[in-house]
Amino acid sequence: YAYCKFLVEDQGLWGELKDLMKEGKINLNSHRPMRDKYENYLLKLKEIQSRKEYDVSEYLTLEEIEYILK
Repeated sequence: YAYCKFLVEDQGLWGELKDLMKEGKINLNSHRPMRDKYENYLLKLKEIQSRKEYDVSEYLTLEEIEYILK
């Protein structure tokens, strides 16, 4: 958080982010519980993998990615 804030506020990088921060539309703090969300992503991926003969070299389709991220 501190490093991102330094880059945006002190170094003047990504000015569009600075504006959004001032308006309260975004927050650079990424510390929030994510484990449940990530576990849900993995469960959905495993479901997709079990539905078809899955080869790790295969790419996920757009629909599969959208399903996982819902």
